Amino acid sequence: MKHFVLLFAAFSISLTMLAQNTVSFSVDMNDYSGAYVYSGVYVNGSFNGWCGDCAAMTDDDGDGVWNLDIDLPDGSHEFKYTLDGWNAEEVFEGGESCTLTTGIYTNRLIQVAGDTVIPTTCWNSCVACGESDGGVEFFDVTFHVDMSQYTGTFGTVNCNGSFNGWCGGCWEMTDEDGDMVYSITGSLAAGTYEYKFTLDGWDAQENFAGGESCTTTIDGYVNRTITITDNADAGVVCYNSCDACSTGEPETVTVTFQVNMAETPANPAGVFLGTNVTGWNPGATQLSDSDGDGIYSVSLDVPVNSDALYKFCNGPGWEYAESVPPSCGDGSGDVNRLFSVGTEDAVLDPVCFSACLNCGETSATTSVTLEVDMSQQEVSDDGVHVAGSFQSWSPGSTEMLDPDGDGIYAVTLELEPFTYEYKFVNG
Repeated sequence: MKHFVLLFAAFSISLTMLAQNTVSFSVDMNDYSGAYVYSGVYVNGSFNGWCGDCAAMTDDDGDGVWNLDIDLPDGSHEFKYTLDGWNAEEVFEGGESCTLTTGIYTNRLIQVAGDTVIPTTCWNSCVACGESDGGVEFFDVTFHVDMSQYTGTFGTVNCNGSFNGWCGGCWEMTDEDGDMVYSITGSLAAGTYEYKFTLDGWDAQENFAGGESCTTTIDGYVNRTITITDNADAGVVCYNSCDACSTGEPETVTVTFQVNMAETPANPAGVFLGTNVTGWNPGATQLSDSDGDGIYSVSLDVPVNSDALYKFCNGPGWEYAESVPPSCGDGSGDVNRLFSVGTEDAVLDPVCFSACLNCGETSATTSVTLEVDMSQQEVSDDGVHVAGSFQSWSPGSTEMLDPDGDGIYAVTLELEPFTYEYKFVNG
């Protein structure tokens, strides 16, 4: 019996272990006056899953300053110092120069780009022991967004961020002169904040891919960022862009999206398209079946040379969204369909709901056998499983078996040609 081995362009476990920079953490505990009597100081952050006691600091010379070097990749990382795991932790009010507030959580924030030595700070402070943080000063910050090239419909434009708890409709922007540039001024303390522009509260929002000049990716979320040190004007940017809108009308082409509902009864409420073209509002773009053949379609004006990300919804909400197979998706964790728009109008071939091909069509698959040696592990009573992008990372739906009792568990899958990620699950 032949066994096929899957080759991976990207393997999630290996990538997460690939460290690029040495980051030196240091905290001075000499002025600590808390009630809790501690024996150890730890670093907990987004980079280690806020694990508790996995990153222990040391004070080899007994001077009260605790240190630890951790290998981290480039990017933004949140963290705080804790005592004996999570028995006690730093507590910030928000607005400090070294912190970032996201919702109800305020943590220290570092930007890593090469080996980094974080200056020694006092426990629960942004400065060294003996120095004063001073009073919290607030600054006027003005945000603007140009909606003139947005192709969808909306009622209100909102600014949502870590400075207002991502509150939805509480920061409503205004366009007093009717030029489609919406603005709002808020009072913010010094610090670094995440934010994005949204429509009608949270009915639609900006969606960035990550890596843009004005964004930061923290814990998987891509948002705009701004660092406040004085009164500031963030400048006018185009919706879902780091830059100002181009002059004149945007150049667009017409793209027709089609889905075949022959194998999925259409929702009486309608069939819809959720797409970045219309701000990811799953109930804003309804498809129609004018000739009753079960194929629903809609045509949208899409900017040339752009990527249209989308999925079909059998009803006006994300709870009705199709499950797009990874082999025809865009490669993201939440798989979407992808069409790279050119410079000419396009009519996309109809696809079956939740499938890569049209209804009734099939594609060739390959038998792939995955094996894992559990002979040196205590196997869970719930068995051994594999979870991967080929089955939406469901940890318990694909069980592996060891029929001959040699400790090697295996499962054979029928997969379409594609690059998949996976990991084994003991339990």
